[in-house]
Amino acid sequence: MGKILLLALIIVAVWFAFRTGARIQAKRMRTAQRKGELDRGTGKPAQPKADDAEEMRACAVCGAFVPVTGAQPCGKAGCPQGR
Repeated sequence: MGKILLLALIIVAVWFAFRTGARIQAKRMRTAQRKGELDRGTGKPAQPKADDAEEMRACAVCGAFVPVTGAQPCGKAGCPQGR
């Protein structure tokens, strides 16, 4: 009788653990969807939008990559950025 009761307790504990894990996962997915990290239709990670990309080029003086439009000078003498 004791073995059956112990088995039943183990089954109930595993069931509760599974249910709790499913709730936590669902909460994380809802939070990620609200933040825009997941695609609402598929639930997979959202792909970056094409207009989020910015064209970059290397600075002729320091070699750092800077945006093609609206670049700020790097502060070194002869920097062609920001002109």
